[in-house]
Amino acid sequence: MVVFVRKGQLAKTLNIPWPTVKYYTKVGLFPIARKTPNGQHLYHLEEIRERYERVKDLKRQRHTIEEIMDLLKMETIVSQAG
Repeated sequence: MVVFVRKGQLAKTLNIPWPTVKYYTKVGLFPIARKTPNGQHLYHLEEIRERYERVKDLKRQRHTIEEIMDLLKMETIVSQAG
């Protein structure tokens, strides 16, 4: 079952600060799955949970946000190709 959540629910569920969710969305690390008719952003919970774990892992390896974004883009391209 696919679960979609709003920013606040996402932050609470993943135990991360709301400003982090906002920033990661702004820079493109957390893709918005859809928007409600009134413009609220909804996120695919499991997709973001997996992505956040990958981001944390890459940050522990001392990658910058820009490097992380590039690595995630490459990983997405590779997974879609094969």
